[in-house]
Amino acid sequence: MFYITLQNQVHLLIVLIFSSYIYLTSVTTKPEPFLKNVGTSFIIPMILSIMSFLTLNITPAQFYLFFSEFALLLALIVVLIFKNAKGINSFINILLYAFPLAVALPNLNFDSLHKHKWIDICLLACMGVILLVIIISALRKNSPPTALYAGMLLLCCSLLIPRIEILDVPAAVPLLLKAISYLIFASFIYKGSVHKLKKEYIEASGELARITDNIQREVNRRLARVEKSDISLAELTKTDTQTGVYTEKAITDFIEYQIEKDPNGEFSVLLVDINNLRKISSKLGNVAVEKCLRTLARILKQNMGKDDKVGRFGDSSFIVVLPNTNVAKAWILAEQLEKEAEATNDPHFSISTGVVSYPIDGENLKDIIKAAKKSLKSFKKSG
Repeated sequence: MFYITLQNQVHLLIVLIFSSYIYLTSVTTKPEPFLKNVGTSFIIPMILSIMSFLTLNITPAQFYLFFSEFALLLALIVVLIFKNAKGINSFINILLYAFPLAVALPNLNFDSLHKHKWIDICLLACMGVILLVIIISALRKNSPPTALYAGMLLLCCSLLIPRIEILDVPAAVPLLLKAISYLIFASFIYKGSVHKLKKEYIEASGELARITDNIQREVNRRLARVEKSDISLAELTKTDTQTGVYTEKAITDFIEYQIEKDPNGEFSVLLVDINNLRKISSKLGNVAVEKCLRTLARILKQNMGKDDKVGRFGDSSFIVVLPNTNVAKAWILAEQLEKEAEATNDPHFSISTGVVSYPIDGENLKDIIKAAKKSLKSFKKSG
């Protein structure tokens, strides 16, 4: 490499570095056919610049460098012309690989070709066409690959300026134009391949996150529904279907729960029974009995506090549990219930109530129920 001038060394490095990056990016990211062909075009300057390095003569080396970029421009023009011709994209890709090999293997000499004026005419024509395409696209508000056109325009300038003898331009200017053009090419390939893949990955990740979030919310919603159904089912198993109050098992379990929760606390229990229910049954029938039970259940529930519970007990009785209620308040409630029951009609019925309190009348479920039955029996005898 050190046999050529510093200018050509820099030129060679620019071509090798950027061409390798652009070509390898297009191969590894597998972009769309057009972008793939654009990237493959850079195998031409990559191989021919290597040939310039292997040529142990300054003049042929310079010609290889020049021709590598001139051929790149022609290749890009062909790729752009057949951009939308999907049927021949694969064929163009094969030609792009074949061309530098066909030039490099015979070790062709570009000395005579380099001196022809038609090269300058081609470069000028290329610049004119590119400018025209950019202007027409801007007027029509199309969206052409502007970056690609800009890179080609700068590359044309970098090749043409040193060939115009009347221009006294520093050697660094064409090199700067080349570097900028290759940067534009690299940016174009990056945005169309790597950047696009990153964008698609971010969008896919975002979409996946949204889907995951939606699934999680749906799972949570269904779990909540299942839990709610489980609670409803559990409550249903505790509820007497005839009257809508707790079953005998559920209400007695609640009494035990009250004792376990606060052994030193106080609560009262009412044992409410419909008087002469058998007479009502024999006189009016089972439908009337059921109506009496439902009416009494409704009266009991209407007089309950938020912490109070009511449940069935036997065939004709109800138990009312009054947490944090002493026996005096329990008797007041019992009298109120008796008055409301006395006011019923269709059918009319009355009730008797046994009132007990924990822990005065009993310290466990068995004793409390026994005391409540005894209190109810005493009430019936006195009534």
